[in-house]
Amino acid sequence: MSELLINLLYLGLVCLVVLGIYVVLSRHSERTARRHQLWAEGREWHFIGKERAHAESFTVFPFTRDNLGSHAIAEGTFNGIPVTTGVHEFSRRAGRNNVVSSHPWVMTSTPAWPNLHISRRGTGARASDISLEWGEFNKLWSVGGRDRRFTYRVVSQQMMELLQTELRERSLIFESGLILVTTHKSMAEKPAVVRVLEKIIRALGGRPTNDALYYDDHSAMIDGLCEDLTKVMRLLPRQLWTDEHWTPPLINHDGVSPRVSQ
Repeated sequence: MSELLINLLYLGLVCLVVLGIYVVLSRHSERTARRHQLWAEGREWHFIGKERAHAESFTVFPFTRDNLGSHAIAEGTFNGIPVTTGVHEFSRRAGRNNVVSSHPWVMTSTPAWPNLHISRRGTGARASDISLEWGEFNKLWSVGGRDRRFTYRVVSQQMMELLQTELRERSLIFESGLILVTTHKSMAEKPAVVRVLEKIIRALGGRPTNDALYYDDHSAMIDGLCEDLTKVMRLLPRQLWTDEHWTPPLINHDGVSPRVSQ
């Protein structure tokens, strides 16, 4: 009887530990979502939170891995452009560890243009379908698209120069009436176990001392991607919009501005 009692006590202890971890992680997720919500509201943006639909809208890296979905999703207006922003996560094997990678992104609506993917080589991107006239560009970039005419209109000499100089760490995706800018390198890549432990420590310890720094970095990162999207939009030929009976976006230099109804 004593042995049975000891086993039951062990089982009860394990159940309590598992329940405790679940409660702590739930607490951390709620805190994180609330902080991102306050961040969005501070910019007068609409906070959405987390969902998988944004990740499932695209068919190329980094959205083709084992998706964990996107979080910190918010909608607002930047430089006069209605944008949606977030951070996408996926898991992958790295040696014996299961690693979680994070890629921030920003996107906006466009006409139903043909699919086009522009990514740095060696980042998990598909093999290049189209070679352009600039040999140095072809060495670094993979350009995937079946509509050559559309590709050549988008990837102009000015666009190639922008990618080679200011957007070397970015990937561009045109799909499903959207244009998305993301990072080809992970913002943070840690073993899943380490991430869980960090969440537990943060939840138990309250607001970590580097929390403010993290959200400053998040804000700067999102603003940087929005600026990159703005640069890309400025180089898109006006006729691409008018051919589809769209009014080209009016781009200003105001940075963050309140969300507008569409």
